[in-house]
Amino acid sequence: MTGFLSLPIDLVQEMSKNLPITTKRVLRLVCQQLNYMLEPSVFSHLVINVNKHRIDAPIAQLTALATGQTRAGGFVRSLNIVCLAPSHDPKRSHGSQKCNTIPEEARRAAKAERALERYLAPALAALRHVQSVRWVMSRRDSLWTWNTVMNYVYSGLEFLETVHFSDVSIAAPVHMTRRMFGLRELVVATCLRPCDMDTLRTIISLNPGLRHLDITHKPAELIGSLPCLNELLTLTSTGQPLQLDHLGLDGISVQIDANILPHLRTLRSLKLLHQGSPENTDAIMIGTMFGDPSSHLAASHATLFDALRTAEIHVTHLALSHAIDGLPEYLASYAGLRSLELMYPHTSAGIGNGDDAAAFFRTALWPHFHTLERLAVRPLCEDTWCFGAHIEEALSKCVGLRSMAFGIGSGIDIAGEVPQYLDVDRYLRVATRLPHLEEAMILPAEFNRLWDYPLAQPADHTQMVSARISKFNPPAGVAVDQPLIVTSGTRRYMLARSCGEQAA
Repeated sequence: MTGFLSLPIDLVQEMSKNLPITTKRVLRLVCQQLNYMLEPSVFSHLVINVNKHRIDAPIAQLTALATGQTRAGGFVRSLNIVCLAPSHDPKRSHGSQKCNTIPEEARRAAKAERALERYLAPALAALRHVQSVRWVMSRRDSLWTWNTVMNYVYSGLEFLETVHFSDVSIAAPVHMTRRMFGLRELVVATCLRPCDMDTLRTIISLNPGLRHLDITHKPAELIGSLPCLNELLTLTSTGQPLQLDHLGLDGISVQIDANILPHLRTLRSLKLLHQGSPENTDAIMIGTMFGDPSSHLAASHATLFDALRTAEIHVTHLALSHAIDGLPEYLASYAGLRSLELMYPHTSAGIGNGDDAAAFFRTALWPHFHTLERLAVRPLCEDTWCFGAHIEEALSKCVGLRSMAFGIGSGIDIAGEVPQYLDVDRYLRVATRLPHLEEAMILPAEFNRLWDYPLAQPADHTQMVSARISKFNPPAGVAVDQPLIVTSGTRRYMLARSCGEQAA
């Protein structure tokens, strides 16, 4: 009979792949052979988080890597840098960091800072097989830590495929950025200055295999022009356009033209948040298509989705921060959408008119009724985009939904009647009838919330919604055994779907 330890190493590693990391660490203590088999998976992910409450363990970890006391560095495939500031207290807000520090804590932090400065660079140098780097730079990180980490990332890592930068200036000399090649996923969320844009453009052009591109601009000032996607997407080093699967833009303007469209031919996922033109207006600029002013795509009133529809670029995952002209026509032109998220859609027609939202769900979503798995509509105020009778029929036809989230208003009118939250019952009735739905989320929407200046969530919203949920009885004839998870605020409920059972 063949024993477990006599199995091939790759088979043992595959069998242990889905085990929790704590279980793997225990199994390593059984014997040397099992420790040898599980080392690659145990040490495949490394988190560096040095702060006021985590000093000794991460410093010891970096010391062992830098001095060669462990061979774990050869197994690391994913590196996540959270914080490199021994004096930083993550439990306090940024504004309260200047608090009185106990002398002993100050000496301990200073000692850790010296050790970090000594061992960080050689420890990172030991990680030569890293495939993914994620770095969130805190406000307390020293400038030298930025230099050290950036020198490592731009050192020409042979196997690097994924890079996530958050609150990190990515500006670097050209001779350094040219060492970053082979990327398939690039995520940047920071204040994009002109030097950062130049570096980002160089990185994108040198990585023709890039499939996932997500860029977020966090402006230091509210006034000023927005970066434009056209400044970033150019022909790659091979002379060919990118073949993007995902494009995410937050605070980045878009101008569709002959240079941009080829990069979007293979697009399957699109995220557009806080869009604007390069001049910081509220419109999405659409340029001349293919350099032909007579083209119907070059019309000044054309929109981004008009261009995508004409080019027959059909996405399966879509997230928008507001309703965009051309979206209903675009969605109605094809089938196969799997995920749709609308954040802050707004109706200028007022609370009493539900034609716009009803028409959207009735006409734009009907080709996707059987393929849509996730639907989230997060209204900014109580208007027609909140769930109501005008949406109920269309939503009940989305039989493939697994997750949905809708804002539900109080039901109060202009006269100021007592809110009843009657649409909660209607929403739950639809949710319990959807056979594959696993979770339904109820979002607040205030009647007195202004479009430009959203107020805080009303304190009684969760209580009122909870009262309606606790009194809800599932309709008769629902033949779904799986319970439904209903989320409202910070509260979660396990709702039975069969009539007569007690809802938790």
